[in-house]
Amino acid sequence: MRPLKDRGRPWTLRDVGSTYDYEKTVGEGVYGEVFQATEKLTKDARALKRVKTDNATEREGFPITALREANVLKRLAHENVVTLHEVLTDGDGGVISSFEFCAHDLAGLIESPKMNLLIKRPARVRSLARQLFAGIDHAHAHGVLHRDIKAANLLVTKDGVLKIADWGLARTYESDSKLTNRVATLWYRAPELLLGATRCSDGYGPALDAWSCGCLVAELLRGAPILPGNTEIEQVDLIFALCGSPTTDTWPGGPNLPLWDTFCNVDEDDSSVKERTLRERFSAFDAEALDLVDAILQCDPSSRLSASDALQRPYCRDAPRPSELEPLDGESSLELEVRKRRREKKGSGEARKS
Repeated sequence: MRPLKDRGRPWTLRDVGSTYDYEKTVGEGVYGEVFQATEKLTKDARALKRVKTDNATEREGFPITALREANVLKRLAHENVVTLHEVLTDGDGGVISSFEFCAHDLAGLIESPKMNLLIKRPARVRSLARQLFAGIDHAHAHGVLHRDIKAANLLVTKDGVLKIADWGLARTYESDSKLTNRVATLWYRAPELLLGATRCSDGYGPALDAWSCGCLVAELLRGAPILPGNTEIEQVDLIFALCGSPTTDTWPGGPNLPLWDTFCNVDEDDSSVKERTLRERFSAFDAEALDLVDAILQCDPSSRLSASDALQRPYCRDAPRPSELEPLDGESSLELEVRKRRREKKGSGEARKS
């Protein structure tokens, strides 16, 4: 693991109103809102994220998620990690982070009928997978866990370059520090987290990001989420149905987890024990893709393929560079904008019927 280093980015607090021209809202969620804006001096497009400060612990100070994200991105510099340019304030005392602007996010590309056809192409999926693992490998090499890999948090430029964004849940990890397991969106949450892991000795580490990446790559290949659980119990059941019920032989460290006995302490002759079905269910994947996904989606985090090793597999190693593929031109495919266009189209259709 490489030592963390300060990358020397600018951290002066300027007023956002005198620095940027606001254009439109391009994202929103529990964390706050994201706006597209233009920097007045350079005319460069930027994404401004204003973090909500509703939390009682943040009302009198700097928002913890913005602080965490700034600290992490100040130390990471990679073509597949979004660039944070500066942190600003607004007239109400709010904190706003200024990022490079990307025309698409992966969730929007998937939802957009026109753009979805472009990212479904085998070469494009391989390129996106390689870039995702490259960005995560860089973070892991510098001791950082992202902890929330999902399609909405992966930005894509018009040139097809993937940028990992939304580092508000990111943390550095140490030898055996205790961390929360209430991270990662449920569909992409690793089994060790669902079984209560909170320490590195439980398997809490880079493998949890690798699991999320594996789920996402399989989703792109399959054309739909592979583990869409509604509750944690259902999510565990879906994982075991795909990857097989873990045992002390397949997951030696599993019995140390707080919820192991709740989910896994069953007789091997019990009918509830599930066999691994992953290769059968994903038999339509090409051989290299199937080998990659199979090696990543292992319940035991110590057996799971790392991001670094994934880059050495033929599927990623031989993937085309973004410059070798056609640009993702056309209208912006950010998730919020795609859904807005769908609502408008639906509304106009209903109006015509009336």
